[in-house]
Amino acid sequence: MIDHLSPEDAYKRVTGQQMLAAFPDASVWVSANAGSGKTKVLIDRVARLLLSEADPDSILCITYTKAAASEMQQRLFKRLGSWSVMGDEELAKDLADLQGSKVDQYDTDALKKARALFAKALETPGGLRIETLHAFAGRVLRRFPLEAGVPPGFVELDDVDAGVIWEKASRKAFLECFEDPEKKEAFRALIQNIGGLGLDGVVSLLKGNALKIRRFLRDFPYTEDRRRVLNDALSAPDLSQDAFLAQVMGEDLPRDHLERGMDLYIDADGKTNKDQAQRIQAALFAPGPEQAFEAYKTLFFTGSGNLRKSTFTKKLEGTLVEDLFHPETGRETQRILQAVNAISAIQLRDRTEALLDIAGPVLEEHQNEKRLQAGLDFDDLIIETRALLTKSGLAEWVLYKLDGGISHVLLDEAQDTSPDQWVIVNSLVSEFFAGSSAAEIIRTLFVVGDEKQSIYSFQGADTAQFQSERQRFAARDQGADGPQIQLPEIEMSFRTVPQVLAFVDSLFNGMTAAGSAPFSHEIPTEADQIRHHAFRHAQTGKVEFWPVEAPAKADTGIAWHAPLDMEREVSAAAQLSEKIANWITARLESDEGIWSDEKEPKPVKANAGDILILVRSRGPLFKALIQALKAANLPVAGADRVNLLDTLAVQDLLNLVRFALCPEDDLTLAEILKGPFIGLLDDDRYLFPLAHKRDGASLWSRLQASDLPEHQAATEFLLQVLQERERPAFEFLSYFLTRTHAPTGRTGWQLMDYRFGSPSRDPLEALLGIAGGMEDGEAASLQRFLHAVETQDSDIKRELSGPSGEIRVMTV
Repeated sequence: MIDHLSPEDAYKRVTGQQMLAAFPDASVWVSANAGSGKTKVLIDRVARLLLSEADPDSILCITYTKAAASEMQQRLFKRLGSWSVMGDEELAKDLADLQGSKVDQYDTDALKKARALFAKALETPGGLRIETLHAFAGRVLRRFPLEAGVPPGFVELDDVDAGVIWEKASRKAFLECFEDPEKKEAFRALIQNIGGLGLDGVVSLLKGNALKIRRFLRDFPYTEDRRRVLNDALSAPDLSQDAFLAQVMGEDLPRDHLERGMDLYIDADGKTNKDQAQRIQAALFAPGPEQAFEAYKTLFFTGSGNLRKSTFTKKLEGTLVEDLFHPETGRETQRILQAVNAISAIQLRDRTEALLDIAGPVLEEHQNEKRLQAGLDFDDLIIETRALLTKSGLAEWVLYKLDGGISHVLLDEAQDTSPDQWVIVNSLVSEFFAGSSAAEIIRTLFVVGDEKQSIYSFQGADTAQFQSERQRFAARDQGADGPQIQLPEIEMSFRTVPQVLAFVDSLFNGMTAAGSAPFSHEIPTEADQIRHHAFRHAQTGKVEFWPVEAPAKADTGIAWHAPLDMEREVSAAAQLSEKIANWITARLESDEGIWSDEKEPKPVKANAGDILILVRSRGPLFKALIQALKAANLPVAGADRVNLLDTLAVQDLLNLVRFALCPEDDLTLAEILKGPFIGLLDDDRYLFPLAHKRDGASLWSRLQASDLPEHQAATEFLLQVLQERERPAFEFLSYFLTRTHAPTGRTGWQLMDYRFGSPSRDPLEALLGIAGGMEDGEAASLQRFLHAVETQDSDIKRELSGPSGEIRVMTV
């Protein structure tokens, strides 16, 4: 515990723990909080491994994203590069601080070796191995394609390529399903239960669960086996819903008791009893089991689906009615409750079977499409590598070949490692801890992560697995000759202030005290208490809680044809967004300072770039926030992830393509007239005269015949669009984005920026990227390009992490 230490002593303790974590001869597991310097420790460890004369290509550093791998490589090269140009005294001091030794221990030869590390790292074939696990898996499979059973020279499919393959495979499989009566019925059932999402919903469901479904179908290829497993898992009776209802409302129904109970209800009088008698009568004389069950359920459940608190009056206590229909102990109450649960299980089983019946052909066709293109997606890379490294008789040889080149494995962001990925990591390091072989050469495993930062379930992340692996790591005992096992505690945060840290500690420790230890099914103990100490102990901060904005209860008269995702001014999201925008405006105008990012921080005036708004998802609140910030004239960076076709700037540019292909498309032309390239926003003056009373004439013909100067200028621009339509897609788009447009004198880029702001640039550049990519391998006609874009429907990620002088709105 360090919460009772002085700031100076706490800092000394934490730096000592960081140095212990970076010790190159020990295997280390660091589970530390955000802002505690975990990445710094990882960089320090790599530097110390290089200083201890480990070969650069014997070090494998696995991280979670390409961006993180790139940043780590840059930071490492920056450090090694700085050593190569430092003076002797400065370099000796830096090495002493890094390794916890004395300056006078570094002679000329030691300094010379440190300076040579930069060149040694640069000259390493393939560079330093700092990469994502997917990239490592791809490299392993390229080295052993025949052993893994993958196509030599395979291509790695990105999200766009994978989406195209899914579309082709699903379309072909769905068409074949309609030719098989059984598959057609399963398909119909699946569509009915997909929540109105249609074919896209089915494909999305299969994509999100492809790995699990493929494994299940592999383990249980026969329908009978699948039904048995599903029945066991769901506790569902091995009957169809119709057969089960016939049993529940047939042979199992105590008709004599019900008739006597109905008479008792009638004799007891009272509205409640009369209603119950009518419900029994409806159930007894229903035309079929399904109607009988629905009527009978109303004895026990209200119209909203809740169990009735009372099913009879006091007069009927102690009678057959109480024995049958008591809300808690009645025989029929318990039977019907069990029947309702069983029917839910049957329905879920039948829906799952329908999904599996359709999934089989789709996944098979999906695999065929990938084989035709010799492509592997992200899941394939992990699955095939896992199979290769665990295949009996072959894995030993593959691991021997790999083991000869890898002596140190460093795993970053371990909390987001999936169980399959853990199998790969454990296969790589299994020999590191294998008794006598562990003593032959120093080989180490370094793991760093924080379960509180896990992106739960994303790519199969499992925090329970993280804790299990940590316990397994800690339990390893290598004896006197084996590598050391260390679990240093880094409990200081260098990122934030005491008030924020105290809130986090209070929150999680309160959960532990209540008996629900975060991220664990284990009984909480004192060791589960989370403790922080702030490096910025002299600086202050604040945690505020605002009242929850309640949604409007009554209908406000919004037209039935209004967009479904439209946020009304009175909605909770809109009210909260306006409140946040007002708070930010007042904060930026006030003299209250924030702490500057310097060695000796001091209060400085806040600017928009200092503000980050985090939300759960990119839903109504996310959109309302960006709109409110723009309405308040606050600089905002826009969304961190945008759909290409949902971006107005992209649609305005695509409209030029659509017009070039079909000038008679009136809607497209109307959008161009109001868009950034022409900008005729006054409908009454410019659009209505063209559209009104045109007797079937196209908007384009009316525009060309108009004498209005603004219409003539628009006609001149659109004739230029038609003139350029023979250009390849990339040249066509680039031409209209870079040329100067009259009468504004602005380029297309400037017009887009003026209308939509800087967030429009990334989607437009992505659109140009698609056009440029098409020219490499296929016809780049405008028609092919437009089809490719409209069927691709991809998301664009915008990097908002750097300083930009704009407010950032991001998901957590």
